[in-house]
Amino acid sequence: MLNRFSLAVATLLIAVAVAMAQAPEPRGRVVVIVDNSAYPELKEGLDKYAAHVLASHRIVVEPRPDDYYEMQPPAIRDRLRSEYQQRRLPRLVGAIMVGPIPHACRSHDPKQIMVPLPLYYEDFDAVYEDRNGDGVYSDDEITNDRVHNPTEIWTAWWVPPALEREAQVRLLKGFLDKLDRYYRDEITGRDQMLWTAGNVVKVEDVEGWSVLLKDTMKPLDQQLRTWAKIGQDTGTFRPFKMKDEHGPTDFVKAFTLQPWQHAHIIAHGNQRGWYWDNTGVCVARAAGDKPEWSLLMDVSTFGGTAANIVTTSGCSNGNFRGDYVGEHYDRALANILLFSPETITIAYYGAASPQSTSGFASYCTELIESLRADGDSYLAEGYFKKRNHDYSWGTQHFFFRGGDEKILSGDPFARYRDSKPWPADKLKEIEDKIAAAKWIITPEW
Repeated sequence: MLNRFSLAVATLLIAVAVAMAQAPEPRGRVVVIVDNSAYPELKEGLDKYAAHVLASHRIVVEPRPDDYYEMQPPAIRDRLRSEYQQRRLPRLVGAIMVGPIPHACRSHDPKQIMVPLPLYYEDFDAVYEDRNGDGVYSDDEITNDRVHNPTEIWTAWWVPPALEREAQVRLLKGFLDKLDRYYRDEITGRDQMLWTAGNVVKVEDVEGWSVLLKDTMKPLDQQLRTWAKIGQDTGTFRPFKMKDEHGPTDFVKAFTLQPWQHAHIIAHGNQRGWYWDNTGVCVARAAGDKPEWSLLMDVSTFGGTAANIVTTSGCSNGNFRGDYVGEHYDRALANILLFSPETITIAYYGAASPQSTSGFASYCTELIESLRADGDSYLAEGYFKKRNHDYSWGTQHFFFRGGDEKILSGDPFARYRDSKPWPADKLKEIEDKIAAAKWIITPEW
């Protein structure tokens, strides 16, 4: 006899099958790279996720379970290349890497810094020569023609913040449940948050991001709230008593003010947090961290806030390894936000290396515009376009050539979704929090 959960999955799959018979042909295919040891417990959740994606985006999601944890990255790359070269319809557009799948790294000195290299699984024309067999590639071990050869696919990473296999599977099951709730509109956030802080921010950044974010949110009736010490946008929150800069408690109050649809954060960063003017916030500490200079955020107290989609401009904010050397998945900012049951975060984009994803809005246009609620675009499509854009400063700059990595984690199909306006009591709660924070609000001009 089917239990309620299995019956719900069967009902959803039947509904999708009926819709497929009436809908246009799928426009793309994505493979899920998942280890055999985890797949049996994840299969039901992955089936539900695949049904949601097909219904929302006409993209087919196909699991490819195997003993990946025992493989080396070259073997996994060959598997993805083979999938791509099949050239069957629908065409392969991306791969979702479930769990801590073995991955190549990039480094100038492996004893000091190693960063994940998603490009290794995305660009099949590039030549990687691992001369000493350590899985870490320096500049002279990579040959690629990024000017004339775009990447073939995109990747998205689901790396749970745990080191033990059983804990990883448990967290992955929870994340799949979170995605199901997201696609059922049970945890859809509302409005956009723009946080800018520190000496990396100029007025052009604030104004440029304000225009880009507001334009992308159309035609939804939602608003942008900005925290900045500069800029003239109506409704910008400035520091209390016009201090030089917002503090770390201001960030936590802003990030948990409400369940956001999207938060973009411009500040310095590392794998564990955001930093500015000798202060900042983090989700975990590493050896050598000085507790007095940053605020440790307790994500377990967030109570269903944060943002569905988090994008960042800071260095190393997307590095799912959690540190520059070694694998510390339980310390990584992206992993902790995505897999916490106390956040609504389902997608995250940031830099893998100590190099910004860009504080300039104009260089992130493809990425952000892919979030529009109208049309067929989605976050990974914007990631793919940004990855292959030359920009105005030439093809040798790191933003284009992919040498300093960027990483997309979580749901690659995230985009803005409509949501009901906050009820009166929720609006009052938000306004009371704003009043208690004592931020200075820029008046209408």
